[in-house]
Amino acid sequence: MAPSSNNFSARFKTFTYNEIKKHCSAEDCWIIESGKVYDITRFLNQHPGGENLILSHAGNDITNYLQDKTIHLHSKNALNLLKDFQIGEVEDDITPSHEEKITNKKTYDDMDVDMSGWNES
Repeated sequence: MAPSSNNFSARFKTFTYNEIKKHCSAEDCWIIESGKVYDITRFLNQHPGGENLILSHAGNDITNYLQDKTIHLHSKNALNLLKDFQIGEVEDDITPSHEEKITNKKTYDDMDVDMSGWNES
């Protein structure tokens, strides 16, 4: 049986967008994806594209970024890895505006990315 939403709330903390934005360094790196908050600090040095790619979005909502395959391509396995890093969810009505999400949208050309370890599987 799937856990109820009340069970989810008991296991995970709720964070405001302003709280999440503060976690934007290599020592403390959080991201938002689909309303869920992830502390991916310990994953930074394992990311195939290098930590700079993730750090350029640290403290922000990366939902649109991950869903746009023309900007950033991930395998299903890579996306499933996020589950291990979830620490909470975003408080309702505190997510960034549409304009902020667009402003945070960066491409590979905007960053120093090591693509040598990537594949399209």
